[in-house]
Amino acid sequence: MKASPELKKMLEEGVGWRCGKPQVTKPSKVVAFEVGELGNDDDLPQYCAALGVSKCDLESVVSRLKEMDDGRAIWLGLKKNVKAHYCDGSKPESYAIPKGSLVLCDLGPDGALVVFK
Repeated sequence: MKASPELKKMLEEGVGWRCGKPQVTKPSKVVAFEVGELGNDDDLPQYCAALGVSKCDLESVVSRLKEMDDGRAIWLGLKKNVKAHYCDGSKPESYAIPKGSLVLCDLGPDGALVVFK
């Protein structure tokens, strides 16, 4: 996957932003919600590519992600984008992105789903 300019900046700085604490951070549950509940199945190919899953369906991705459920999956973005589109007046919070984190999905200005311990 070619990283968007926004993702490159987050990874270079080692920090991403979001508003509010995520309720669920187990990677398998986050992706199951994104695709199964919200219908964001257009992101599925990115999940499959990031995980090296050859059978690209939700069940295969969630199965592979269950092996990573000791980590956290969090949607993060650039501070200016998060503040403008997701905060509704609240203050964005920063999250360190450790080196070696796995990017499951890169939506450019809308943020990236990052998995880390």
